[in-house]
Amino acid sequence: MSGRRIFDFERVKRPSSRWARRIIAHYAQWTEVFGYAFCALIAVAILVCWFYKVDEVAGEKDVAKTVVKPYEEPVKATAECVVTKVLVKERDQVAKGDPLLEVCEDPGWLRAYKLRQQWETFARGLRELEKDAPLPFDMLAQATEYELRVKDWDAGRKTTGTRTVVKAPLAGDVAGTKDLEGKVVAKDGALLRVVNCKDLRLAILLSGANVERVRVGMPANVEIQPKYGKNAVVRVDTRLSFWKRRRLRILDQFDDETMKSLVGEWWKDRCFMAQEDRRRSIALPATTMSEVEIMVAAGSQRLSPAALKRVPDGLRLGVDHLAPREDFRGTIMEGTHTAIYQTAVLTEEAQRDLQSYVWKRLRGRVGTLREADGTEIALRLERMRRFRAIMRIKAELPGPDMAALEKDFVEQLPPGKKPPKRRPLFSMREHLELGPTLLPHWREQYDKIERDRASRLEDALEVEKTERLFKGTVRMVDPPKELEDTVRSLAQQDPPAYLSAKVEAVLDKRRVAMLLFRQ
Repeated sequence: MSGRRIFDFERVKRPSSRWARRIIAHYAQWTEVFGYAFCALIAVAILVCWFYKVDEVAGEKDVAKTVVKPYEEPVKATAECVVTKVLVKERDQVAKGDPLLEVCEDPGWLRAYKLRQQWETFARGLRELEKDAPLPFDMLAQATEYELRVKDWDAGRKTTGTRTVVKAPLAGDVAGTKDLEGKVVAKDGALLRVVNCKDLRLAILLSGANVERVRVGMPANVEIQPKYGKNAVVRVDTRLSFWKRRRLRILDQFDDETMKSLVGEWWKDRCFMAQEDRRRSIALPATTMSEVEIMVAAGSQRLSPAALKRVPDGLRLGVDHLAPREDFRGTIMEGTHTAIYQTAVLTEEAQRDLQSYVWKRLRGRVGTLREADGTEIALRLERMRRFRAIMRIKAELPGPDMAALEKDFVEQLPPGKKPPKRRPLFSMREHLELGPTLLPHWREQYDKIERDRASRLEDALEVEKTERLFKGTVRMVDPPKELEDTVRSLAQQDPPAYLSAKVEAVLDKRRVAMLLFRQ
């Protein structure tokens, strides 16, 4: 037995595959390389989680129910007046300072004009009655007399009286000129509106986690929703090159109701469930179909500008240019924190009075308690063992109006000095640093807010919170022209339509690692 080998390497069958032999020969080397690569990947992942930061946000209460609206500034009457002449047309674009209306504020002329309106209304009413049945001679004579008075007034005093020209307070589109001429407007009443489609705003209602940290001046993420109008959403994915792909959203081409009819009603009397519903053994029956969304992948051919000009209008598609740019930035311009707090704290006197009031109306009274099997038990209330009053109190804390402060800042700039470019994030303190000597009342207002906040913290009661909301306004920062044109075209429809959006207030930047470990 001596000299005999336990394992004979010469009798081992050699693998016939070249790749198998290669793997066996380099197995140790490749294992070592894989180990180094895996460790390097873990190290890179740790570095990314530590150094890469994401937005920490507070979301909306009703997701995607916020609409994008252009800012409208009403042109108000400084005194009771009559609009004698409208100098612009509906949807005309005007610049700041352009004439809009001519009004007359003369009290004597205004009284005479109101009397003229009464004559005209009375005469018109009699003429309407005359169409249904003959009127007495004296009433017809009275109607004729009032009509003559109106004609005489128009020929004589209509052009008298001092006229005042009302100018546009800002650049934008004119709205509200229909049936405006000859209208009597009360003091502080709206004459018309100037719509600024470059200043887009959203009314938001935030709730949930982190809402108590929201402040005026913070940035906001605005995600434009692609669904608007009455047409079905149809998207076409096409390839421009080997690496580059783009998506087209087709406008005004497919009717939503027609698409629903083509889909059919196969889904009726069916039940649906998601993965989490299956785990809980829940299936919901279908009721209605809200919308149909189509996704198409298609090849395309790029046309030259000359070839594009030869394409007839009937073959051109309306394409939404917002599709590749649905995420925008905004700034919270104003807002109010609201909360409902629950507390049982009462003064001894209030506790005693409330307890006496309640027990006087309960002591000795008989109530009937009904059991599940229908048995009735009569109970007489004889003595009170414990009394506790729980109050739910609504509280509000309005923030500063950044739009008004910014307007004051621009109006009081020295001649020739331009205001700083609007940035996604700015605060009252930042404005104070830009012009502390220019607007000293800003610093007074800021200091007052800080003093009020400190005094509230000293006297505040720590109670249980049941609901916390932030209601405010977000202004979009530097919206692109495509978005302005879309908002303008939708607002000019009858009835007007608006883009919907999802808004999140950006509270801070936080490392991904902190979010993973909930720190």
